[in-house]
This record gives sequence, C-alpha cells and structure tokens, in this order.
Amino acid sequence: AHLISIFSKAYQVFKEPAYKKAVYATTAFLERKMKNPEGGYYAAVDADSEGEEGKYYIWEKTELKSILGDDFDLFSKVYSIKPGQAFEGNKFVLHKTRFDSAFAKTNNISMETLEESKADWREKLMQAREKRMFPRIDDKIITSWNALLISGFVDAYKAFGDEKFLELAESDYEFLQKHSVDGIDLLHSYKKDAKHIPGFLDDYAFMGAAALQLYGATTEARYLNFAESSTNEVLAHFSDTTSVLFHYDREDRLISRIVKVDDGVIPSGNAVMAKNLFRLWHVLGKDAYLERSHKMLTAVDSALRENTSGYFTWGNLYLNYTYDFYEVAVVGKKAKTLLSDLNHKKYLPNVLVLGSTKENKLPLFEGRFDPGETLIYVCEDRACKIPVKTVSEALGQLEDFKGN
Repeated sequence: AHLISIFSKAYQVFKEPAYKKAVYATTAFLERKMKNPEGGYYAAVDADSEGEEGKYYIWEKTELKSILGDDFDLFSKVYSIKPGQAFEGNKFVLHKTRFDSAFAKTNNISMETLEESKADWREKLMQAREKRMFPRIDDKIITSWNALLISGFVDAYKAFGDEKFLELAESDYEFLQKHSVDGIDLLHSYKKDAKHIPGFLDDYAFMGAAALQLYGATTEARYLNFAESSTNEVLAHFSDTTSVLFHYDREDRLISRIVKVDDGVIPSGNAVMAKNLFRLWHVLGKDAYLERSHKMLTAVDSALRENTSGYFTWGNLYLNYTYDFYEVAVVGKKAKTLLSDLNHKKYLPNVLVLGSTKENKLPLFEGRFDPGETLIYVCEDRACKIPVKTVSEALGQLEDFKGN
C-alpha cells in the first residue's frame, strides 16, 4: 500500500519511469497473489516456505545460469549477481543499484534492448518460480491495511490517470463496506466464518482517509458522508478524557488504555485522525474539526521536534499548517474530467482538490454551479480568485497565490 502511494507521488514530481513501473508491478503482484477472489486483500505472505526463510524468493547462481543461458552475464550486471552480494553460501536477492537509463549508458546498450531483455528474463524466472511451493498466506482481510491500499490506489489514479486504479480502489472500498462495516461501526478484520472483533482507531482513521480520497477523485457524496460519520464515531467513542488525543481501543477491555501517537510501520492513527479533521474542516466548514486537529498537533509538538523520524505523519500535517493551504473547487457537469486532468498534471501538496457535478450546499460549492459551464475556483481559506475554465489557468492561479 505504501509503495504504491509513495512511488505514485514520486513519479508526479520526478517523472522517473522506474517509479511508474514499480507501481504497476506492485499492483500486479497484489492482484496475482494477495487478492481474495470475492474482493479485499489478504494481510500477509510468509517469508518462509518448506521450513526455510526466503526459499521461494531467492536464487542460486547455478540456477540462474541454467534458466537464462547466454543472457546470464548481462543479467548478473543488472541485478548485482557477484560474490560480495551473496549470502548463506551462494544465494542472491535480485536487486538493482542504478536506474536502467544509467545502466544502459554505461554498458553501451539501448533502452529498448534492455527493456526487451528484462521482460524476457522476468517471464522465464516467474515460470521457474511457479514450480516452487508458494509460502503460506495469512488470509485475514484487515480493514486498516486495506484502507491504506485504497488511498494508495487513488494516489496512483491521480498520478497516471489510469481508471484501473480508481476501479480497484472503489472495489476494495465496497468489499469493506459489505464485510467490515456493521451499521455505523467498523470491524477490525474479515475472514469467512471467523469471529470478528470491533475496529480500532487505525481502522476508523484510515477508512476515513480513504473515503476522503475517493470523494476527491469521484465527487460522490457517499464517500464524504462516510468520512464524516466515521470521524464522529471516533470523536464519540475513542476520545481520551485527559487529553485531546484518541485511545487505540474504543472499549475498556485493556487494563491500561493505549494512546499511541508515534508512527510505526504504519502511520499513527491519531495523526491520521488529525489530518482527517483538518481536511474535513476545509470541506464542511465545521470549526470544531479544525480546533480539535490543531489541539492534537500542539499536544505532540515537543515530541515531533525531538524525534521527527518517528512522527512523519504529524510532520506532514505540520506542513499543512505552516505553509499556505489552498482549496481548488471544480464545479460543473465536466468536473470529474477536469479533476482527473488537474491531479494528473502536477503533484499538488498543500492543496485540497474537490469537485461537484451538480448543485451543492457545501461551502466551497454553494452558489457556483452553472449548468452550461464547468468552472475551476482556486481559493485560500475560501477566498477565491476569479473562476477559470482550464487546468492550465488554475495551475497558474495557484502559482500566483504562492507568489503573493
């Protein structure tokens, strides 16, 4: 989930083809190996198989030579097959140390030749690996992790304009709505015929963030409604009586209730909730959301300053407050098309991009729908410039705002 998101954003900034390939390859792996036939994505694939760590994933030099034949010499240069890179005898994890463009230039081969060779090697190695015993799968479908993946898919849709990613995001969301939502409550995970436990803070926070992402990409109000209702559930049932932060568990089942604020291998649920509240204020205009978000950020200020690497999600929110934050509202029947173009053109940090294809009472849209036009409003704290009709004009207005 995180790889898809970060490589998508990196591609928008740097336009490096390797980043785009990483997104598509990661997505293909998920579809091939980790997707439940009914929908949703499994929690994990084991590192061990047949009692040996990494056996499914690693390669021996003799095996590679047998599979690749005369191509082995070039392959070994691309994927670092040399004595100093071996471990546990003669085993290798395939990895590259340079971008393909740099490798092709150094070795005096064309990019076309290198790409064709890599595709051929990949096909041969995958055929060989399919003969191995596949590792055990943990087939729980964890709500929070799938929500992170939904956000990743939306980031990929924004970066590449490929409808496939939006379809994957919406499909996963619908699966979770069917199997992991009980009325207005979330379940932590789903597995057929298994006992289900109530959702934790991460489940609510990440699902709220995913719903906001989908709302921004599709203009569909049901996503915004869910983001608001899940946020209100957290406010009602996870609030700590001694601080502005949230408990990890909504029930009093733990001897000492946990309030976790730092990032681990996944973002802090409290930090994501603070970001959700900040963005919901920009959409809904409810001052209580902004007040709570700001107080939460203030509560972790000293920890963020002392250990930035453990509080990156809070740091991201800190940037939203430190630098000017903008809203872009696309209003009209062609709003979805212009939204896609706007997101695809440029990576836009500190900008909330939303759209509406019909009359809308939300603060950013109210009174701005024209059935004969699709207009783009570039705003800061809802103070907007004169509406424009094209993405290039809107991006120009954003630059003007920043310049002022």
